[in-house]
Amino acid sequence: MAMELVNHRVTELRLERDDRTWIVGVEWGEVDGAVEAVGLVLRQPSDAQRPITASALRRLQPAAVIAAARQQRYEALGGSMVEAYRAAEAGDPDNAHLLDDVSPGLVDHAERGSAPWGPNGRGRPKEYGEEHFEDVARIYNEAVDSGRYPLQAVMETRFVTRSTASRWVRQARDRGLLPATSQGKMGRGSQMEGPR
Repeated sequence: MAMELVNHRVTELRLERDDRTWIVGVEWGEVDGAVEAVGLVLRQPSDAQRPITASALRRLQPAAVIAAARQQRYEALGGSMVEAYRAAEAGDPDNAHLLDDVSPGLVDHAERGSAPWGPNGRGRPKEYGEEHFEDVARIYNEAVDSGRYPLQAVMETRFVTRSTASRWVRQARDRGLLPATSQGKMGRGSQMEGPR
């Protein structure tokens, strides 16, 4: 199912972090059939610009920014209204008035529009197929071949944390896509991580 994102490519947020104001644009795209953040554009208001430092970027907390942008988009497209309406249908007395006040057609329309933006929720992590781990192994091996730190390359290429990259590399290794590790020795299949 192709998702229509033409009018929903970017969600813009204005954030206050410590003593800085940020305007953050989160760009969305379809990845593996789901709406995912594929880009971030950061800027500061013209009247409050200061150099961007690594510590300022860490305090920005990109994962929290993406989650807030997703929630904003979900609510703007009626996701919260759909949840309340479905709760009313299930007998929730606090939302029972919606059964009379809101058209079922509107709810269906809002549900179709907001569903891709809905909260991913906690619980089981996303299960990845063989193609994903082949890609992780490819990134890892290309980094080794070019003299770069392979775990760092996976982190930067796939925009994930060190622990996620480590888990993916381990799972690729478990699938036989990467050879056994010789920790600390640079070479194909090593676990040389790079700077922390």
